[in-house]
Amino acid sequence: MTDISAAIIVAAPAERVWQLVAHHFAQVDAWATAVRSSHPLPERPIVPGAPVAGRVCRTGLPGLSQVTERIVAYDEATRTLTYEARLLPGLIPQARNQWEVVPIGDTHSRVSTHGSVQTQGIPGMLLYLLLRPFLTLAGRRFLRDLRRHVDREMSRSG
Repeated sequence: MTDISAAIIVAAPAERVWQLVAHHFAQVDAWATAVRSSHPLPERPIVPGAPVAGRVCRTGLPGLSQVTERIVAYDEATRTLTYEARLLPGLIPQARNQWEVVPIGDTHSRVSTHGSVQTQGIPGMLLYLLLRPFLTLAGRRFLRDLRRHVDREMSRSG
């Protein structure tokens, strides 16, 4: 397994950011520029408390035009959500990402992501090494998109 982490400070209460990240998990296309459309998986959630089982995203990412992500862990109290996707079964059989939203006072939040990618064999590791810079940039872009969206929402509401 190899890991990629990123974090950002958002000028919004943690509960508001958590609503967007977790409660509206399947509507990621509302704020993530890399996601052209998204919709919830039709089955029931397998993780207690999760708002949906997962989501299907159509992306603008080369080689990953459609990604299915399933929620595998969810904790409302600690504001953590983990989901996984099967990307390229023969080379990259599993990718996981955990989101966490932590309050910083009443008006700010720290949003962090921690991704892990499982590779298979030397070809999988080589492919991952080629993709790692792209995945790192994509993760940072998701966080910037989230902050931009939350900033717009906060300016509209107050």
